[in-house]
Amino acid sequence: MPPKPFYEINSQAYLFGKTDETPEEKVRQWALFELLSTYGICINNLEVERQVKVGTRYHRADIVILRESAPYVVIECKKWEDKHKDRGMQQALSYADANTMKARYAVYTNGDVWEVRRKMGEEWVEIPDLPSRIDDNYLVELDELIRSINDFKPAFYWLNQTVPATSARAYFSCLQVLFNGTPYPLNCLDKDLCFGTDNLLRVICARGDHQGYLHEKMVAACKSFSAFFERRLNQGYKEEFLSDDDLRHLTLISKMKFERMVENTRGLKGAEALHLRFIATLLQYLFNQIHLTKKKENFLDVPAVLTREFQELVGFIFQIHLKVSFPDPVLEESGTYLRHFCLPAWEEFKKEDDRTGR
Repeated sequence: MPPKPFYEINSQAYLFGKTDETPEEKVRQWALFELLSTYGICINNLEVERQVKVGTRYHRADIVILRESAPYVVIECKKWEDKHKDRGMQQALSYADANTMKARYAVYTNGDVWEVRRKMGEEWVEIPDLPSRIDDNYLVELDELIRSINDFKPAFYWLNQTVPATSARAYFSCLQVLFNGTPYPLNCLDKDLCFGTDNLLRVICARGDHQGYLHEKMVAACKSFSAFFERRLNQGYKEEFLSDDDLRHLTLISKMKFERMVENTRGLKGAEALHLRFIATLLQYLFNQIHLTKKKENFLDVPAVLTREFQELVGFIFQIHLKVSFPDPVLEESGTYLRHFCLPAWEEFKKEDDRTGR
């Protein structure tokens, strides 16, 4: 169901407080009205000029459609006279692929052309149009669901289990893949917490001789966590703390902060509270890894409390969004079947991780 042919909107009816009548704004307002009328998108799921970081530079995406509060579609609007379709689409794709966006669809339009691409695995594939019911939060496309389940299978092998030190690095690498790509339904989690978790897991996975990399990723994790605390609780990290070059101290302060937050989660959503608890267990593991092994290149057993916290977080998300219940951790038999089902996926992942040392 493509949009209606371009038509001009009275500037007095412009959405999102826009008043300038530039050629680009005229196209954007037309696109916004079409998203509301033709596609049935709720206005609360539309954003304009959302900040996005590509490389080292910050940009603003013309239109972003949200799905469960996460970016789902990025639309790049150009003036009618713009004939550089490939360049405009590439701009839309770069925004959609950014770590802070990770959108599923990208659109280029100049009011005349309406070109849509969809992310399929690692490829952006041209498709006729956006889904007709894109705003229905309770719907998920079958291929997205199947791919998500496959992504989770290696980690599910260890639910409610202690991971031996020989498999610890591969286990954390498996988790890092999940929080980097945030497949459905993890894409409903807070983006700052997910981005921070991704970087924290990179620190845990990395070998001890990459000190510059470890510090860079730990600072990136702390900045993301600080952004969440400032936005949700009005209490971020102190700026001078983020300039600390001692990985152990950075980890200790973060661990203490998360432990305090876990004790008082008032005002937070259920998933946010569970995510904080999971991050706290990751920080505890990293602190023990640095403190007890002296060299961070060694790994400790991953305690069952950490894999249980992951199960609590993911189990809550799966129950809310997929109506799926996880095995009862008290009943060992209920988890045995799941482990048997997930074993081949785990063995394949660990073999690949050992080979590549991702």
